[in-house]
Amino acid sequence: MAYITTSDMSSSVRAQYLNEYLKGAAQRRVYDAYATPIGKEAGADFVGTSYVIPFLNPLAPTETVISQTSDITGQAMSDGSTSVTITSFGDGVVVSELMEMSAFTNFNSTLGGYYYEVGQAAMASLELLAKKTCLNGTWVVRSAARASLNAGTSDLTYDLLVRDGMRLKNTKGQWFPGTTINAPLATAHSWLAKDLISATSQPLLAISEYQDKSYIINNEVGMLGGVRLSFTEFAHVFWGAGLTNTTDVTTTISAAVKAGDKTVDLTTVGSLAAGMHLTIGTVETSSTLYPQTEYVEVASVASSTATIIGEGPGGGFKFPHAILSGATNADSAFPILYGGANSMGKIYAANKHGPAGMLLEPEVDGFLKQWIKLGYKYYGGYGIVSQNRLMRREVSSSMES
Repeated sequence: MAYITTSDMSSSVRAQYLNEYLKGAAQRRVYDAYATPIGKEAGADFVGTSYVIPFLNPLAPTETVISQTSDITGQAMSDGSTSVTITSFGDGVVVSELMEMSAFTNFNSTLGGYYYEVGQAAMASLELLAKKTCLNGTWVVRSAARASLNAGTSDLTYDLLVRDGMRLKNTKGQWFPGTTINAPLATAHSWLAKDLISATSQPLLAISEYQDKSYIINNEVGMLGGVRLSFTEFAHVFWGAGLTNTTDVTTTISAAVKAGDKTVDLTTVGSLAAGMHLTIGTVETSSTLYPQTEYVEVASVASSTATIIGEGPGGGFKFPHAILSGATNADSAFPILYGGANSMGKIYAANKHGPAGMLLEPEVDGFLKQWIKLGYKYYGGYGIVSQNRLMRREVSSSMES
């Protein structure tokens, strides 16, 4: 008996695609919380290329006894200023008319597809602008140089948090004016919650076991040591910028990878094995941020190829990486940013768009009107109001040990 199979009728069958795209984690704004809008002239988006924020220096207290025969001398007043520089960014995609007509997924949907991804890119770009400003302040505290931060040593402790909170409060800054508790906010990556809650001899462990189990069950830590705590996986990490791993793998990739790829070819493999991790891209050893540098888990290694688990929506790489991009399993540096709503000032072109920039309406272009363009743009900027209103503490995380 002859059996008709899919191999015999290969032209009649195809893979069935689901209508909806699998989406990655939605972009969240984290560092914009440290900025307050700056007022500007009515009816104008910008006047000049930067905005100056003035402040008056306080008068010194006096112990001068009031004379009965001569007048006081009086004190001279002084002022100072900081500024916010105006910048801009924009990007988008161009989709062919045939692609839009042919897609049988939700590629064209305003709630998904390329509309959604362009909106996510706009949000990520604005977050990067805020992040680059606030993580480049001059007030930086570390237990050791960034390249010496060791994942084998849990840096974040209750004692350190109290010390940092005291330092911030000593500047007498107005972190959140109008609130009943004037305490600075600390934003850090969610991995650091483990060290703070479960490390040996930390008071939060006892509190979690006997009083409030939400600390260890939900990682809910609201305020500790006079500091508002915000742990989030969207907080920035200087991946691979810490101490060289005891089983060192420092190499490059021997072939370019695309976003979504689940394997990477390495120039040398060394001791790399399943269960380890890699940072792919340029390591942030100084003040320059490289937003496409990413952290991946190694699932397996065969010859010079590593299979990875990454942040991409399909479990692969989130971003493309060029040939000879760096690859290392060094420990990372985790910044904890302390500050408040008045730590930074922000300005934006209110007559053009709102504080989140502008997603443009789709535009049909080309001689035959065969292209659909969708983009976003932003005019504005962020600036640190005063260097005593932002402090960056850098620590290691035992999650990498």
